[in-house]
Amino acid sequence: MFISYRWSNSTDIVSQLIPLLAGDFGIWWDRWSGPRRLNNETAPDADLERMLGIAIERADTAIIVRSPDYETAPWTVYEYSKIMRRERPRFEIEDVEIRQAIDRGEMPQLVDQIRANLAIPSRS
Repeated sequence: MFISYRWSNSTDIVSQLIPLLAGDFGIWWDRWSGPRRLNNETAPDADLERMLGIAIERADTAIIVRSPDYETAPWTVYEYSKIMRRERPRFEIEDVEIRQAIDRGEMPQLVDQIRANLAIPSRS
């Protein structure tokens, strides 16, 4: 599973979502799955594009966490375009929906909704 999100807007909620989704499959999360030294401050854009492209290509599913500027930020635009070219299950959600689920204590229900949409068996 590949998770596409805007670092500056959604890192805090994605970090809460990932442990609930982890289980019988791997999650590719750029904060932990990519090489630590490979980021847009120390690596050429071509290296980042290659790393992201490979991760998206290998992922069976994708979650797209939309937030302000998601549609205009260069890296999320790149990720989104790659994800949309693939014929694999994907789930799109606004970051505010995840925040509301966290605030209401409804993360298990949200995770079940994501799993159902992506045809991933529920763990409950």
